[in-house]
Amino acid sequence: MADSPETQSPSQGIRHRLLGCLPAYIEKYALPRTAIKQSSAGVPLLMQIDRLRHANFLDTSFGAIAARPSWFRRVTGNARFRATDGTEVPELCTLNSSDALLMNVFAHPAVIATDAVAAVMGTGRLLEPDFGSPIQVPKLTKKHHSTIDMRMDGLLVEAKLTEENKREPHDIDNYRDYHRVFDTARLGGLPNSYIGFQLIRNVLAAHAEAGRFLVIHDAERPDLDSIWRQIQDAILSSELRDRCSALTWQQLATAVPADLRGFLAVKYGITSTPRPNARRN
Repeated sequence: MADSPETQSPSQGIRHRLLGCLPAYIEKYALPRTAIKQSSAGVPLLMQIDRLRHANFLDTSFGAIAARPSWFRRVTGNARFRATDGTEVPELCTLNSSDALLMNVFAHPAVIATDAVAAVMGTGRLLEPDFGSPIQVPKLTKKHHSTIDMRMDGLLVEAKLTEENKREPHDIDNYRDYHRVFDTARLGGLPNSYIGFQLIRNVLAAHAEAGRFLVIHDAERPDLDSIWRQIQDAILSSELRDRCSALTWQQLATAVPADLRGFLAVKYGITSTPRPNARRN
């Protein structure tokens, strides 16, 4: 039996919202039945249709992705899911992929030229994004190679949608600047959690690069907003704290071009107006 709205976690509530949007999305964007599969975990998979169409992307955004080999490899590579028909499927085909959402927005050719998007992101101008960009965070015993969801020159961006903050151990003390950057007592158990560790690591990357960090999450994730506020408040340097911030997809949706704004509303239920039953702080 599915959880009731009262007992669902915020991330489960967003998954429910995405599933509710799916029929109208398929109809409005005339997606062929063969483009929709089911994963063995029960998550809908939205597949590539042809060279210029993908069921998980706005056509305008996917056209730009297909024209750039590195972007196209990010969408089509790294098969991590198995469809019920046995097909190996990339993570960016999943209905709730935060990376697919990020690329739908920032691969759209008009977005980086839109002053309103730059303004809502708190930057003077936007440069062409690098998706899945490598970052190196100094460690005491060895180099640490990782990636950030998107880089725009000195701006590092992490995208979140339905990810759960599951418990998992991390050797956070091995990061060279961890105790220099944070009042670690204020972080509690966050270094040993999935989302908490990622956000802490990305702040450390912004510190190492003398850059900025931005996490984009759904407005219906008060749990994630609370995690971020706790991390941001624990940053010792006020200057670094000011370079690290959060933004919601709903805030971003107010600034994007009209075709993309409509797509976000239909496919993801992301609008500038909160839903009546949405969770809020």
